[in-house]
Amino acid sequence: MAKEKKANVGVSIDGSQGTQTFDSSKFKEAYEEWKDQCSSVSGEQMGITSDKTLLDLVAAHGDTQVARPYTDDPLDDGAGNVVELLDALLDLTDGITEEDKKNVTKVYTKLKNMQNTEADPRNIVFTVPIFRKVNRKNADYDEETDTKEVYGHYRTTDYVKYRNLKAKLFGGKEESIKAVSSDWYNTSKNTAEPPMWQALFAGDGTLYEVKKSIILKQQLVSNGLVYILSETVKALEEDVSFEHLKLKIVDSGKGVTAPELMTIDAIKEYMAECVGTPQAPGWGINKTTGMFRDTHVNNRLKAFTFIDIGVKDSKTVKRVADYDKFIGEVKGISVNISRRQTKNLAILTGKCKRTPGKETVFMPGVAKPKPVEKKKKEVKKSWKSVLAW
Repeated sequence: MAKEKKANVGVSIDGSQGTQTFDSSKFKEAYEEWKDQCSSVSGEQMGITSDKTLLDLVAAHGDTQVARPYTDDPLDDGAGNVVELLDALLDLTDGITEEDKKNVTKVYTKLKNMQNTEADPRNIVFTVPIFRKVNRKNADYDEETDTKEVYGHYRTTDYVKYRNLKAKLFGGKEESIKAVSSDWYNTSKNTAEPPMWQALFAGDGTLYEVKKSIILKQQLVSNGLVYILSETVKALEEDVSFEHLKLKIVDSGKGVTAPELMTIDAIKEYMAECVGTPQAPGWGINKTTGMFRDTHVNNRLKAFTFIDIGVKDSKTVKRVADYDKFIGEVKGISVNISRRQTKNLAILTGKCKRTPGKETVFMPGVAKPKPVEKKKKEVKKSWKSVLAW
């Protein structure tokens, strides 16, 4: 399968515009496969009388009546919002925020912590009769000595045999649903692998264990939500970025100001090179007059892109532009800036000043070139003027 393209979403705040890029390919394929597997299994295939799919049960996980139709035991935590969270991440109509990342991590941690606890679907306990101890004439048995506890699923071979015996003795239909795979239940904790457990915690990537053409283990789900969420958390850590953020530098109102822009190392270094020193003026200073070339600098700055600005500058950019609620490192920036604010940047270098009473900016101390003395032109007199003497 071809790798999914990166998803892009535009984010605009107070005139600054960025594009958040999310490479969801690391978990999207596994997640969509999980949804397909869970939605294709329902009712009898899971050994229950409900016609709901396994996906329905996961989406309703936490609702005792729906998620666990064969027990009244309460659930400590549910997984019902996982599907909604993952669908929203893949839809990506808005930028992914730190809160989004926190929610995914929280759900992932809860599910991991649920594993092998009383709330784990593999440890749901059922009491079933031991069929060999059941009276074949009246279906009676001693509830203390003739029963056993199993974990994971109630529809054991003994359970089905007992239900069919009652149907035979007292009228009624035999069980239409057969006993489930023996690996879906067990008399020991933390060993059964029923469908709901598979949907949450399976992770070996296989559906069936086959030996000599006999299915030894019936697996409905190749990778459970814990595996998918672990890949999602990794993707949110490593594969989200702002490839380019265009900063709007404002004269007034909300937005990035010139002083804030100068807290970014890349901008500070750029302006230092532009201005230079009185002894060695930069390209933004008229070397004859010392005047700051604001039009030239402004045009060049607006057309310039700062790439690979680094983690430190990324944090500064996100803070000053009010993008820090979004996840992802800022890779590159450019600026939308007026001539007025460009002049302010020159002043903020500490090397330039505003011309008194004017809007122009200059660098004090720029050595003016010494005037070149012109040689007097020798006037040659004609022979007539010579004779006049």
